[in-house]
Amino acid sequence: MRSLSPALLLLAAGGCYSPDDYRQDLNTARCEWYEACGYLETLGYDAVSDCVDEYALKDALDAEEGIAVCEDFDADAARACVEGWQTLDCAIGDGDYPAECDAACAR
Repeated sequence: MRSLSPALLLLAAGGCYSPDDYRQDLNTARCEWYEACGYLETLGYDAVSDCVDEYALKDALDAEEGIAVCEDFDADAARACVEGWQTLDCAIGDGDYPAECDAACAR
């Protein structure tokens, strides 16, 4: 089990958590999980930063095309989603990804 990042702990303690902050944190947490679990290279990334950059580019392209990146944002569920990725076990099956992510940001 990995520990939570200091930045996320500060966010969890209070304050405004925006959809943009959530997408950045989610992209980072997901890509760090890929690395920790040995999937990063399998997915074609040389580094976590490459993975994060690709997800950020997809978010930006969606925004340019008018595709809502996040509707009905739930900050508490978003925090729980990111925490879920940060503590997710590598030995998971289909559908075992953090359930809170479904409630965080409807697309």
